[in-house]
Amino acid sequence: MSHSSNYPLEANAQIENIPRCLLKLKAAYAGLGPTERRVADFVLSHPEDVIRLTAQRLAKRAGTSDSTVVRLCQKIGFRGYPELKLSLARELSIPKTEVYREIAKTDDIPTLIKKAFRIAIQSLSDTCALLDPAQVQCAVRAIRAARRLVICGVGGSGAIAQLAHHKFLRLGIVSICCTDPHALALLGNTFLQEDVVLALSHSGITEDIVEFVGLARQREARIISITNQSQSPLAKLSDIVLCTAVNEAPSGPDAGSSRVAQIGVIDVLCMALALGAEQGIGGER
Repeated sequence: MSHSSNYPLEANAQIENIPRCLLKLKAAYAGLGPTERRVADFVLSHPEDVIRLTAQRLAKRAGTSDSTVVRLCQKIGFRGYPELKLSLARELSIPKTEVYREIAKTDDIPTLIKKAFRIAIQSLSDTCALLDPAQVQCAVRAIRAARRLVICGVGGSGAIAQLAHHKFLRLGIVSICCTDPHALALLGNTFLQEDVVLALSHSGITEDIVEFVGLARQREARIISITNQSQSPLAKLSDIVLCTAVNEAPSGPDAGSSRVAQIGVIDVLCMALALGAEQGIGGER
């Protein structure tokens, strides 16, 4: 069974308790090679089988090699296959909760209300499970230490970038928000080592943002990204990656669920920044 990088919503998808290692696989999927994708496809489609397979048997079932299995495990943050299998077994043992189904043309308004909110809850729940606390803490410290904070995004992510700008301003953190591709090109050559970029791109492949971040990185600015794809070009250019975990709705990356997840990550940063002085999260250069 093949998986697209967008992962359309499936019937009977779980609202909660999707194993974190599966969320990490989905986040990395777009950046995997063909043989790694074959392993990922099998794990995503047959997670209950995987916990009973050796690396050799998994490789055989996926039509690839043992080394590919190990490489994939390491790419998504595990030391090897045994650690992934242990994590998967532990998380699959958690009781499953209420399910939702795909939106259908025959749905009435009460049903659509329930489904819309359940989809949003799913995206928040999955992102909560996937988000790395250590990366969040690094982002908070980088923002506090920044000489200048630049927040950028275009399209739907641009709207969230503007929201982040206003939220930070209310905390007394002054930033520059840039959502204009032409202005991004001009701003990219003004960075210093003490500057920080907070870049938002759901896909991680938005050309204007990737080019802008590349310029900032060349000038040794620190890069924080919020993206749904952990192996995307944006993520690979970033020092700190805050990864969302959104299964795409039929309307694509501009669906509300992707923006809800981005806002959730921004809110986490704002809360941590607001409480930083009390919890000892100071600036680090």
